[in-house]
Amino acid sequence: MTLRRALYRWMWIACLALPAWTLLGWTLFSRGGWALAGVLLALPLLFIALSGVAGVTALRPGVRGERALESRDAVILLLWHASIVVFGTFQFDAGWTVTAMVLLGLVAFWNALWRLIVALRRKAAEFTAEYQQMRTPPSVTKPEPDWQGEMIVIDEDQPRRD
Repeated sequence: MTLRRALYRWMWIACLALPAWTLLGWTLFSRGGWALAGVLLALPLLFIALSGVAGVTALRPGVRGERALESRDAVILLLWHASIVVFGTFQFDAGWTVTAMVLLGLVAFWNALWRLIVALRRKAAEFTAEYQQMRTPPSVTKPEPDWQGEMIVIDEDQPRRD
């Protein structure tokens, strides 16, 4: 649980830290001028992708309530963030690292979106069931009299006979 809470916090920090890492990685492991052009093009897209996945993930009631990621989210985000860190080193073939980074980003986004849809569908079903229960009138039953014996009925609409 502690690791999942730490990853929830890291998810927000990563929106700025990982794009900054790719720029820093370019300066440390310089690969030439065209690499800088690619990095400068990728930075805003990476920020938007990280923020979008973090936002969609945080919208889920379970994640927001516990302030912790679920296990599947944690694994996917760790893999995605690791691929971004590897991309930032510029030590490996950029084609494979970019492909892995993009595919893991798509997996992270669609996983977050699908789980949000499922959670909202569940909440909507709970709300509908509760609304239907409140909408139906309670059943009223006449209580049985608790006395036994003779009963005298006086009709007040009839004139009195004296």
